[in-house]
Amino acid sequence: MKKWQSIFEYLLLGTLGLLVIFLIFSDSIVVPDLLKPLGRMHPLLLHLPIGFFLVLLLLLVFKKEFPEDTFQKSFGFLSLLNALLAVFTALFGILLSNESGYEPDTLNWHKWTGAIFALSAVILYFFYSSFSHRLYQLGLSFTALILIIAGHLGAEITHGENYLLEAWSSKETKPFDPEQPVYTQAIFPILEKKCISCHNDQKMKGQLNMASIDQLLKGGKNGPLWLAGDALNSHLTERINLPLEEKEHMPPKGKPQLTTQEIALITQWIHSGANLEISTAGLPENDTLRQMITGLYQNTDEKKYAFEAASTDLIEELNTPFCKLEPLSLNSPALEASFFVSQRFDRKSLQNLEKVAPQLVSLKLNKMPVKDEDLQLLSSFENLEELYLNQTEIKGAGLSHLIDLTKLEKLSLSGCDLEPIALEQIKKLTQLKEVYLWDTGVDTQKWQSELAGLKLIEGYQPDPEEKIKLNPPTVVNKNRVLKRGEKIELKHTLPGVKIVYTTDLNEPDTLKGDVYQSPLTFKGFGAIKAKAVKEGWLASETVSFPFFFSEIKADTAVLITKKNAQYPGNGAKTVIDLAAGDIDNFKDRSWLGYKDTHAEILIESQKEPNGLTVSFLVDAGSYIMPPVSVELWAGPSPNSMKLLGKKSPDQLKGYVQKRVDGLSFELTEKNKYIKLIARPIAKLPSWHAGSGQKGWVFIDEIYLW
Repeated sequence: MKKWQSIFEYLLLGTLGLLVIFLIFSDSIVVPDLLKPLGRMHPLLLHLPIGFFLVLLLLLVFKKEFPEDTFQKSFGFLSLLNALLAVFTALFGILLSNESGYEPDTLNWHKWTGAIFALSAVILYFFYSSFSHRLYQLGLSFTALILIIAGHLGAEITHGENYLLEAWSSKETKPFDPEQPVYTQAIFPILEKKCISCHNDQKMKGQLNMASIDQLLKGGKNGPLWLAGDALNSHLTERINLPLEEKEHMPPKGKPQLTTQEIALITQWIHSGANLEISTAGLPENDTLRQMITGLYQNTDEKKYAFEAASTDLIEELNTPFCKLEPLSLNSPALEASFFVSQRFDRKSLQNLEKVAPQLVSLKLNKMPVKDEDLQLLSSFENLEELYLNQTEIKGAGLSHLIDLTKLEKLSLSGCDLEPIALEQIKKLTQLKEVYLWDTGVDTQKWQSELAGLKLIEGYQPDPEEKIKLNPPTVVNKNRVLKRGEKIELKHTLPGVKIVYTTDLNEPDTLKGDVYQSPLTFKGFGAIKAKAVKEGWLASETVSFPFFFSEIKADTAVLITKKNAQYPGNGAKTVIDLAAGDIDNFKDRSWLGYKDTHAEILIESQKEPNGLTVSFLVDAGSYIMPPVSVELWAGPSPNSMKLLGKKSPDQLKGYVQKRVDGLSFELTEKNKYIKLIARPIAKLPSWHAGSGQKGWVFIDEIYLW
């Protein structure tokens, strides 16, 4: 024992010296990649000195229960291990502190309190026999206090401010206020609950701080958290929709995950422009975002439930790719279960829902191979209120298993081949208020006469006086880039429908707009707006179809100025490959992005064109604006060119639906070399959320004709 004790003492003194050096020069330390795993062992290792310290306290309390010699040896050796582990933990913590993402002040306090704990543990070991009993007790008390402070600060770094005492804090839940901004009332509560523990003032993973809106708008190391109006290309929606097993999925595996409703709400908010000021009351009545918020937060008729919520871990355990279990609404303890893919239906998953029987109020088994005998599995769902059995194999006899479900109010049997016994069983379900019977083949008049007071719903019954809205017209062309001789063809499948259209971006109607008679032709760029109209019907929504004309394929292209590294496309060939970019995904390799410099592109064509069109993206929500100017240069060689024209596209006066736009030039001179210069907007206008910041120019193609 003495041999090992001597070895550990020398090791302790050596590591203590190293710790002192690390503390003095901590700001100058550069941790090589080889040692980073040691730093990341800090959260694992720190539990050991805490455990040994608690054991030492217990030994002192029960000192009289041990022989003196046994106590001294055991206590001394455990004190040595405690000190050694405390020093190693502090060392590894300093290595970890060199990684980014931590708030400096809290980290600094945690580092020094951890070091003081380690030093106190060393002193308590070496001077145990020298201290009086009273002095040693004071030393232990001081060390315990430092340990609590260091632990509290560490918890704040990893889990957020006041994490240790948060459970004792009374936090009043404010009622939803439709007059307050959507962000503060509906979006921030989700981020606060699921994201801020890793992205706060003390701990900023990925250099992202979500504790305040000012910090949030700064973004993280990968840029802005969202692109207003473009949920598809926003980092936030990309990360929360990744598979759970993916390394970059957020929140990380093991943390509380966002529900389907929360993901849908955040996605729709970004899609609608991520407006930080607008309130729910300020949104149009039929706005999708308003309807989602109203359904989730502002449902004044929402029932209050007395039962406790199921744990997040249990809900995650019961979720499978084919069984989705989630809260009925945000902050509600009530749960809804939905099953998908009939071929993968597993009765075991249905049976497992007994673990959340007190919380389950809605069960959807639509299109599952559920038989009457399977309904016995539902008999324990004491709080079930809604049961959906549409298009299942239910005949009716098994409905007897639902008699004890005293809170069941809605039963949907649409699409089931019901037998006469179904009526007899439903008569016994006196708690029911609504039964859906569309396409069941039953005599609903007979049922209604025998089920007085029960609402039977057969489905939609059309009103002969009701006007129905037409579907919009469609375009036959599969490619929006037309070659010589190709025309634009529009169609509508309903006989007697007229298609009215415009080519000047004005809204088409029967008074202002041409009636489509035959396929259309044009050169350069054209944007057709069209809608369908018919007597006795409501006019369709307006749809827009951008088209480009290309007659000559350029031979080569050169990017004179560098495109932004974030949006490199496929290099110079991007603008002459005749592959139209995806309007909904500007991260695909069909777009070149420019922000810090103008786009200057040189094209060579042995076949000299008569004109050209440059296509660009307009997506204000993603900071992508029309170029402020486009210059056309041409000449017989790259070094001998002159300015032939300059155009300035109309700048936006507010947010508009994203679109592909174009600008055409006619060439008055024949030249094989052509150069285009497109300049991005230097400062976004005052109406824009990014007012004063640089805007982007995204170029897709340069079409020659």
